[in-house]
Amino acid sequence: MAKIILKELKDYDLTSIHEYLILQEDTTFELEMHFWPAAMPQKIFLYVLYIKAAYFGHLLSKVSDTFSHYVPLDTLDPVFKFRVRVQDLFKLAEVIYKMLEGYFGESELCEQYNDAEEQYWKKVGEMKIDTP
Repeated sequence: MAKIILKELKDYDLTSIHEYLILQEDTTFELEMHFWPAAMPQKIFLYVLYIKAAYFGHLLSKVSDTFSHYVPLDTLDPVFKFRVRVQDLFKLAEVIYKMLEGYFGESELCEQYNDAEEQYWKKVGEMKIDTP
């Protein structure tokens, strides 16, 4: 199983992420998500991170053959872990790239990702969510 710390890929483009996944010579990955913006109060940050991690997990589950996740209880070092096995590395690269752009980016893709995330949560609230 290849371990990937997602924030280390934040400056990669889609092609580079795909190539990075291929170089791992594996189809099973543990993805670690731990971002800590210093300017945000801890309680607000944790709420935002849990929401973002849940949406990212939803997207991962749609492109994975198997999917599991770990949700941290420790608020001092909130590290979310996702384990996935995939057949299509490009689809995984797309999900990773879109999430990183949604979190760190300032492009139109960032706005699209965040809009899609908002629509997802509206559907969840209305109990109209699609499942893989």
